[in-house]
Amino acid sequence: MNEPTRRVSPAATLLVGTASVAGLLAYSDPVELGAWLLPALGLLTGLVVLLMAVRLLTRSRILPTALGLAVGITVAVPMHTEESFPTPDGVRALLDAIGDGAAFAATSVAPVSDAAPLGALVTTGLALLFLIAEHLTVSWRAAGFAGALLLLPWLPPIVMPWAVPWVPAAVALAAWLGTLALTSMHEEVTLPPRLGAWAGATAAAVGMAVLVAPLSPGVPGWGMLPQTNLASSSSTRLDLGLDLRDSLNTNSESIVLTYSTAGGPLDVLRLRTLEDFTGADWERPDDSGVAEDTSGWILWPEQSLLTQQPTQTVSISVDTLTEGALPLTVDPRTVSVSDAWSYYAGSDEVRSDSTDTSGLEYTLVTDPSYVTADRLRTLSGPDVAGETLAIADAIDADRIGDLAAQIVADAGATTRYDEAVAIQNWLRDPAEFTYDTTVALTGDDAVSEFLDTREGYCVQFATTMVVMARTLDIPARVGVGFLGGEQIESGTYEVIAGNAHAWPELYFPGTGWVRFEPTPAVQATAPSYASGDADDASPTPSPSASPSETAAAAATPSASSTTSASPTAQADQEGSETSGGSGWAAWAFLAIALIAAGAIGWFVLRRRQVSAAAAHGAEAAWARLRQRLPDDARWPASATPFEAAAHIRDTVSLSEEADAALTALTEAVVSSRYAPDSGPSEGQGDSQDSVADESLSLERLRGLADTVADSARSHES
Repeated sequence: MNEPTRRVSPAATLLVGTASVAGLLAYSDPVELGAWLLPALGLLTGLVVLLMAVRLLTRSRILPTALGLAVGITVAVPMHTEESFPTPDGVRALLDAIGDGAAFAATSVAPVSDAAPLGALVTTGLALLFLIAEHLTVSWRAAGFAGALLLLPWLPPIVMPWAVPWVPAAVALAAWLGTLALTSMHEEVTLPPRLGAWAGATAAAVGMAVLVAPLSPGVPGWGMLPQTNLASSSSTRLDLGLDLRDSLNTNSESIVLTYSTAGGPLDVLRLRTLEDFTGADWERPDDSGVAEDTSGWILWPEQSLLTQQPTQTVSISVDTLTEGALPLTVDPRTVSVSDAWSYYAGSDEVRSDSTDTSGLEYTLVTDPSYVTADRLRTLSGPDVAGETLAIADAIDADRIGDLAAQIVADAGATTRYDEAVAIQNWLRDPAEFTYDTTVALTGDDAVSEFLDTREGYCVQFATTMVVMARTLDIPARVGVGFLGGEQIESGTYEVIAGNAHAWPELYFPGTGWVRFEPTPAVQATAPSYASGDADDASPTPSPSASPSETAAAAATPSASSTTSASPTAQADQEGSETSGGSGWAAWAFLAIALIAAGAIGWFVLRRRQVSAAAAHGAEAAWARLRQRLPDDARWPASATPFEAAAHIRDTVSLSEEADAALTALTEAVVSSRYAPDSGPSEGQGDSQDSVADESLSLERLRGLADTVADSARSHES
């Protein structure tokens, strides 16, 4: 029984490498795959080719993996350190680089740049994952365990609020299934069959979760499922590529910043402004523009300012926020900050290319009374155009334009300000819309879908008002930042990551960009200058042109069920305000999917277990026969089963019963080696549905071997 084991196809090594690369691409959303991507793929490709070649030259289980590890370290040391060779100092330097990458990953949140510290972590991690998975698959034929290992990189993208790329996920799963097929066509798996079956079933369930996860956020109640936010405890970064089908930011208690002021809480602190809307998401702003000095100047795009207005001083201390833009108030202000920061009037942002906000302290002197209703009703000066009036082709502009026109007509609006307030109040009306962080939009025209479903959160309300305003030729954009937070002591306020918020900003000549608040009062309070707030006045009549008015009104809770609150109490808890009635649906959906996947995996692998047990029995009986035969009747190790049977018949005389037994045993061995899933052969019995049947099959096979051996020895003597 000491014969060399039959080789697994070299294609298994290639498939494991493919699945490893797919695991790296799982992070294309939270990580900017940059300068270190090609070196990482180059090293992995070299390891795949090396292991395929070595395994063709040797049957050793350990040598290919050991050689691959040595080559990987030899290449990684000069790639990621200043050392040229894998000396002890070089290896220590590589470990330090990996540690730096792990620390960088632990203190950064999406989207993470292609910073140097990640290079060593990603490259060596990818290579090590491949070597271990390939060793399990090819050396031990433990494809179930290897598959579970290959699917581990997909778990963070699934539980984190990141987009899971379905193409790499499908490739990873297909590659793993391919390794299962290749390894099942060979000799016995050395791991215990039952343990292997359960491991494979578990991996199958994880694989199903990978395929289900990209679709799951569209399931009712997905927001009720627990999602981790490990990185946010140390740093926070908003996803500025707002997608109306995903949440703005994970709900987190991580402290973003604190501020002190004697003038009461701030309404909002804005980080960025977005202008380009595709119909489903907001693309990140172009950082190009004219950089201006921030020292001593009033930072505001409009220069016709009244400089004698009352001012409010705000001292800000940033905690976990890691951004390249300063949180600013949305009214005229001066900023006291280092020279590393510059002002960009076009987007009304203060940004830096050389530093970030982590640990920063700065001061704002702001004019909170600058924007008034009277000022907004009087337009003076040129308007703006460009992207702030553009409407994407994917959007049903005619439908939304007609709806916006009817809203302002029903409200009797005659000025830009009145039109803006009319749209704001219609969207804030709890009889028309429900605030809900459960997002189920799937199409390219997210605004039309939102108007149909009448459920959403701040990004959808803000975007809808922007598009409606643009159909009325009002320049509009989206602001992204945080609500004012909660007071923690007299004059001091705390803003957490869960306060992340988005709102529309409309342009008024002679005044500038002005914030409105269409998100219902359950989440945020409208600015004081936007009078006639929907939660304080009678709801605006619903336009009859709305295509889903009747159904939406019937499905929407009454206004009495919504409780208003102060600005600080109604901090923007993205992810914490959900419709509890739909939570069970998401749990049931995932539970059914995982149970079904587990059942399918268990059934398939149970059949493979039975087949493996039968194959083990056939090989054991075949080895038993060879051992008991006379010396001259023992076939060469290189002989096929049919050649071995012919050798036995040519060497010794067999009885009729023994000859039939040899035929049955030979067919059983051929079936186990070359068609393991084809079912029982003639000599294996008719049932493989129980352990008892497996034992009976093994006993019958041994009996066949003993019949042949006894006959050969009796005729020899």
